[in-house]
Amino acid sequence: MAGASRIDSQIADAKLLCEWLGYLPLGLELVGRYLASKPDLTLAELLRRLEQQKLAARALSRQEAMTATHESVAAAFELSWNDLTETQRQLGERLSLFALAPIPWALVKAGQPEADAEDLEDDRDTLINRNLLNRVGDGSYQLHSLIREFFAAKREQATDADDLTRAHCAVLVQVAQQIPWMDSQATYLGFAPVIPHLVEVVHHQMAAVSDEAVLFPANGLAAFYYGQGLYSEGVRWAERCKKQVEERLGADHPSTATSLNNLAALYESMGRYSEAEPLYGRSLEIREAQLGADHPDTATSLNNLAGLYRAMGRYSEAEPLYGRSLEIREAQLGADHPDTATSLNNLAGLYRAMGRYSEAEPLYGRSLEIREAQLGADHPDTATSLNNLAALYESMGRYSEAEPLYGRSLAIREAQLGKDHPATATSLNNLAALYESMGRYSEAEPLYLRALLILVSQLGQEHPRSQTVWQNFVGFLLAAVQAGRAGELSDHPLTQALLTQVQAERNAG
Repeated sequence: MAGASRIDSQIADAKLLCEWLGYLPLGLELVGRYLASKPDLTLAELLRRLEQQKLAARALSRQEAMTATHESVAAAFELSWNDLTETQRQLGERLSLFALAPIPWALVKAGQPEADAEDLEDDRDTLINRNLLNRVGDGSYQLHSLIREFFAAKREQATDADDLTRAHCAVLVQVAQQIPWMDSQATYLGFAPVIPHLVEVVHHQMAAVSDEAVLFPANGLAAFYYGQGLYSEGVRWAERCKKQVEERLGADHPSTATSLNNLAALYESMGRYSEAEPLYGRSLEIREAQLGADHPDTATSLNNLAGLYRAMGRYSEAEPLYGRSLEIREAQLGADHPDTATSLNNLAGLYRAMGRYSEAEPLYGRSLEIREAQLGADHPDTATSLNNLAALYESMGRYSEAEPLYGRSLAIREAQLGKDHPATATSLNNLAALYESMGRYSEAEPLYLRALLILVSQLGQEHPRSQTVWQNFVGFLLAAVQAGRAGELSDHPLTQALLTQVQAERNAG
């Protein structure tokens, strides 16, 4: 509250004021700030003003009934609102568009590019001084839930309410477009503060998002989770994206094709192949019809459907699609484009799976060269090329060439994607398998265990990738028993339990 002498001399009115506010801390803080700015105001006069504000306060609530405490805080808010300048009021209205979460100040500034930065900061500081806004971290601010509600009610009464919402959504759309589908862990940490506000757009503000941008909010959320290996969460947003785009733009729009493709990719990552296939097929049909047979997006659909066929063992169906995708990308994007590198890598992977090693090797080599040159030596896609070339060398028995490539791939994925990412688990599994082939059992075991624990934790025990590593580990333990090397393994509970099972089955057989 204001000065202690004023309270001491008007103690009876002070008690009435606290009772009137229901002793709610927020109400007391608002009134205290108001009193501090008006040193000559008596508490009795303040109570009279608060009573006058009750009618205006009721208009703030979008609920049919307000509690007495809620009403009292709203009245206190009205007193503060009346003392704000027009620009301070507009800032509060804009802030109410954000989710009830820390708000990065950079987003606020981006939504008002015409405003002077210092004037905007002065308005922000005024809201803080009036207890209408809290600073919650370096460059982050947050509204109390009731204050957010009150500011939102004021915004809805404003003549420019729709313009404010459209401008706000445009800023979040720009951010959503920048979220990559595969990048470093640090990249996603950078986007994390924006995510709750993007969720708010998807749930409550899509009407203010233009047709041209309707794909991006939910798609950005799907990419955020996919890139971190959180596929189940990514699917939720990809499904929402597909629904929103189809409802707004129709079943045959190119953006609908993109939403179908991305949802299919998430289904594929989760091992849900039968659900992914028709979505990839529809995406390809739309893109061929709407964009043309030689469009880069058509090449993406060809590549992705081919990848699914390869995962399903349908190699003869995959090969012509990979071939077409590569031809389009080389012609439309250039021989050194990262997407061309992806097609080279994927076609090489198919050839490796078919045992056509001599055809695979130069394609893997070209893909690696392009990615190192265009994306950098530590990019996750570079790690993929290193991993795949190492796998080819391993298949050819060239173990000494494979080992350093697997090592580099693992180091990149751990650093860029995180120690618990499914792609990191893939590198662990592959390096373990190489060590197994080289008879280095004690080095292979901890890598298999780490890979298995990551995949079961991230994808679930029934996921195809989890099952593959499980089978690899069991096979490894059987090989160790047959080679008389089981004694070199650790006393890890899972290792020992499976060893007992493997030995029992072997003895029984």
